[in-house]
Amino acid sequence: MTTETFNGNEIAYILTEAQGINEYNSVRYFANGQEILSSELSMVIYNDDQEDVAEVGICIQCDEEYILLEGGICAHCDSLNRKWDIENNVDDAQKEQLGKELNSCATKYNIPLADLLAREIMHTDLDTEQMAIKINDDVYIYSENRDGEYVTCTMDLSDYDLEAINSMISSYYSSVDEVKKIYKEEWKQIVLECIFEEESL
Repeated sequence: MTTETFNGNEIAYILTEAQGINEYNSVRYFANGQEILSSELSMVIYNDDQEDVAEVGICIQCDEEYILLEGGICAHCDSLNRKWDIENNVDDAQKEQLGKELNSCATKYNIPLADLLAREIMHTDLDTEQMAIKINDDVYIYSENRDGEYVTCTMDLSDYDLEAINSMISSYYSSVDEVKKIYKEEWKQIVLECIFEEESL
């Protein structure tokens, strides 16, 4: 097993896909005889996916420059696709949008992308294929199907003042205080869900 460095991204090669893809955060990764925490990896490439390092280019899914796997996507997005195909019924177009938002959040909020890929996808409204991914207590990614088109946004509660929040949730609740009373510690997620639905109309 070897490591290589490209644009500051450490890449760990492990023996087989079976070692990792279904347990992305629990599998132990080794390179040059030393263990590397999955949270410290920028990407993982499986030796059974390819024998040699592929070309460097822009990933068609996250729009970032990485070493690419077959199909023009990076290892991060390949892991995301496999994980989500196993655990969720995610349309390719929605998956692409979610991947771009996760990549943006990894940079903006300084969170390893591997950690974000492992986050739970919450199915918040099956009728509209609405999904949510928690980034932190104040930030969620929301995505849903609007008349055949997917709309995906990162919602940050700090972008809205109290007056704006109360206005945007008025179709659902009388005030933020009502949301807090009903949902307790989950009130921020509910507020952001309401705002997302209002803004994506």
